[in-house]
Amino acid sequence: MGWWTSFKSIADKVIDAVATGIEVVGSLIGDAATATRVADIFETVADAVVNVVVTVAEAVNAVRSATSNANAPSSVEAIAEQSSLPALEMGAASIDPVGMALPAAQDDFSFV
Repeated sequence: MGWWTSFKSIADKVIDAVATGIEVVGSLIGDAATATRVADIFETVADAVVNVVVTVAEAVNAVRSATSNANAPSSVEAIAEQSSLPALEMGAASIDPVGMALPAAQDDFSFV
């Protein structure tokens, strides 16, 4: 059970309330038949959207559950292991691009 269960139940209640509101406004205007059709179309489209969101959430959860491992390295370590690039390390030997570029910039302005 995930967040989508609560989402679906709340969305269903909101959809029903909006559809009822559409029918009430249509009745007050005097065109109840059109309001009922509009409310039915709204409910159908909104239910479809909610079902798509829930289906995607369940699929993502299933994939994540199938691929997760309790002993798996952290995402940063996993990316570094899968990457063909060497891992960047911050330390005394790291390159300072600003410090490296500064002498070159001073050389460019030597004519001044």
